[in-house]
Amino acid sequence: PAGSGDVVLDLQLVRAGMLRIQVRGARPASRLEVRHARGALVRAWTNLEKNEPRFIAVAPGTYAVRLEVPGAEPIERTVAVEEGKTEKVDLAVP
Repeated sequence: PAGSGDVVLDLQLVRAGMLRIQVRGARPASRLEVRHARGALVRAWTNLEKNEPRFIAVAPGTYAVRLEVPGAEPIERTVAVEEGKTEKVDLAVP
């Protein structure tokens, strides 16, 4: 019974979602960030000269994907990731 000193553990399993981020036209010193909607940094990459897709498993929720390229305005996209699904984000440097 509650209050008897026993610990109650309520566990909920959630399947992660996936972000697939494709950057085209990045230059040396470019930076790619993924932030949770609350602003917390989830992952960052530099050295994006290779146009290879980046994959990251994340909890379901809303994320901001931001690409900073020297000499250009930052590019930012907001994406909602659902449980067990892959969301694609394509970013192209003008």
